[in-house]
Amino acid sequence: MQTGHSHHRGRGPRGRLPIGLALSLVVTLGAAWLLGGCYEHKRGNPVDAFHYDHFVSVTSDHSHISVMTYVNRTQWRVGFRREDLYDGNRDGKLETPGMDRVQITEYVDVEDPPENAVRRDGDIRDYDDLFQRLIGEIRAGKAEVTIQQREYEVRYL
Repeated sequence: MQTGHSHHRGRGPRGRLPIGLALSLVVTLGAAWLLGGCYEHKRGNPVDAFHYDHFVSVTSDHSHISVMTYVNRTQWRVGFRREDLYDGNRDGKLETPGMDRVQITEYVDVEDPPENAVRRDGDIRDYDDLFQRLIGEIRAGKAEVTIQQREYEVRYL
């Protein structure tokens, strides 16, 4: 006849694990998650290994798109590249000098302060096809876009 209490070896009253053993189990699982985690570690590819997500941000009127790309510098260092595409006359194309422009900002390391970034202008003709394609995909409601075989999450400003 059972009395409602379980007295199996290694367990405390009512069938529970002792507190010390339970804490050890939690700490061990936590350490395994932190060390192995959900990350897919790839040698020499810290962007993928540490899950840096590329993204495209866009304004509500679709006149400004920022393409944010994390770049492998070394197997331990991740850089950051931001390409800002401005459609100044809001015609859906980057072809009007003086109105439309492209600004490129490069960070050697993601931890660099803004004053260490290298900034330059890009040629609007080199970015017009990309701009028009992104605008089309964003207007079609895509949550992700592909640029040079990389997946980018779409974020609205």
